[in-house]
Amino acid sequence: LDLDAAITGSDTRIYGGSLIDGVDNDANGKTTLTIEAASGLKRVFGGNHIANGGSFNATFSTNVTINSEFKSNVSECDEYQMVFGGHHLEGGSFNMIGTTTLTINGGYFLSRVVAGSLINSGSGQAMGNSILTINGGYFSKEIFAGSFIQQDGDFTLYGSTELTITDGAFNGSIYGGNGEHNAATGISTVVGNTNITISGGSFGTKSYIYGGSFDLGIVRGNSTITLTSNNGTVATIKGVIDGDSSNAQFYLKEMVEGERTLAFSNYGTNTLYAKTIRNFDTIELMGGSNVTVQSTVKLSEVSLWEIEEGSSLAGFSSNNLSGDTIALYLDDIAGLTDGSWDIMTGDGIVFDDSLNIINGDKPSERLTWDGDSYTGKWNGVSYDLSYDDQKKSLVLTSSVIA
Repeated sequence: LDLDAAITGSDTRIYGGSLIDGVDNDANGKTTLTIEAASGLKRVFGGNHIANGGSFNATFSTNVTINSEFKSNVSECDEYQMVFGGHHLEGGSFNMIGTTTLTINGGYFLSRVVAGSLINSGSGQAMGNSILTINGGYFSKEIFAGSFIQQDGDFTLYGSTELTITDGAFNGSIYGGNGEHNAATGISTVVGNTNITISGGSFGTKSYIYGGSFDLGIVRGNSTITLTSNNGTVATIKGVIDGDSSNAQFYLKEMVEGERTLAFSNYGTNTLYAKTIRNFDTIELMGGSNVTVQSTVKLSEVSLWEIEEGSSLAGFSSNNLSGDTIALYLDDIAGLTDGSWDIMTGDGIVFDDSLNIINGDKPSERLTWDGDSYTGKWNGVSYDLSYDDQKKSLVLTSSVIA
């Protein structure tokens, strides 16, 4: 189904699929919905409208693409309300095997954008991935890589989510998992991993980025938020980056049951302006990612650091490394390229002999504490990791053993 420019109207709803009203439907297939520069659509759904006790059980995929020019003046952009890549459930059930895909190329979105389905009431489950790609646009409300529960329904995704953002302006929060209305009594679960990759865009102070779901939504797998660059330019992020679900911090309860990772990949030498980084087990710095964070950032809760030679972290206000593991990935087994490497620089670095320093490529190789620094031999090269008081840095040096 292709819609091109002619559709307007504040109460217009578009479905890529069928109306399943009080009946059973098990038709396998797929829908492809492309919207070109339409405006004023109240709701867009890539799949079926299931209502009044209807049921849908099938192998079925949905694919929605919205193409609107990303203009610098928001008032000139095509306006959209709610957009969903999947189905609309209003009483009844669906059990789907397949992928939901939503791609947005520009536009002005006045309400939430959801990769998956809207569950007003009833029970839905999907076996497959939920994929959302945003290449530009203005977004006033939340973004969800999973599905959304409006009232008393429940939804389970047996698969992973993938959210990729290359550009856009965001005022609402970003979620790697599912969403719920504040008054909803249903349950949302992702039985899989959540993945967010951001290489561009502008995220305001109220735009929080969560690896998990809204409220206490459960993620049975891992959550990963990856920040990377686009031709040397990175996203401007001024809010909070959180590896868990949105209320995990409030209830002091982890809702992401697997590993929570913040990864910097090919980030270049850039500053991350997020005021808070929290609820992460692992931080990765790879591909020449030399990251400076804000002085308000505290990183003591991180327990695993994976850092590639040529990458570094600086600017934080406190970082207790006691009991942590730092896995170092070296470019050359013959020693450090420059002879020394400033790995971390910032106020409040604390560690003791419980810190583990390992060779990332050979985890069985460790540096040992000698009372002043960590020393050891990897591949015939002597390494020393110590704290430089003047630079406030953890510094690794190497020398070839004769």
